[in-house]
Amino acid sequence: LERKKIEKDLGLRFPGKFNSVYEMVSFSHTPYVYALKCTNAQDTLLGKIMAQGDYFSNVKEESFVSRLNGWMDEYMQMIS
Repeated sequence: LERKKIEKDLGLRFPGKFNSVYEMVSFSHTPYVYALKCTNAQDTLLGKIMAQGDYFSNVKEESFVSRLNGWMDEYMQMIS
């Protein structure tokens, strides 16, 4: 459940860059091949985020947001 909450927040924080695989498959015309590629990238991204502890407390800190931005850059490279 926590992962789903984080995915929702990432979608709001990074519109056009992050959309959960569930939303891609259920609510868009995203090709399954692309959604499958995103699955591994999202597992990696969310693993890094969740390893840091409470996301919603951490995201209030500038240092965490800076790392999050870097992880999002890595995510974008993985899916491109």
